[in-house]
Amino acid sequence: MNPMGLLCMGIGVFALAARVCDWDWLMKAHKAGFMVTLLTRTGARTFYGLLGLALFPPRHPR
Repeated sequence: MNPMGLLCMGIGVFALAARVCDWDWLMKAHKAGFMVTLLTRTGARTFYGLLGLALFPPRHPR
């Protein structure tokens, strides 16, 4: 896998973990605060979960 795919996968895992674990420090971060204000905390968690799923690179059959 190329480095960009690994980076996207790492960010995706992080976003999914943030959604599942409901990390308070992340939801109170300045940049995440916009999403919490816009979508409420539950909506922001859902957004981060969907973002995490979207960042996983697609698997191509060989």
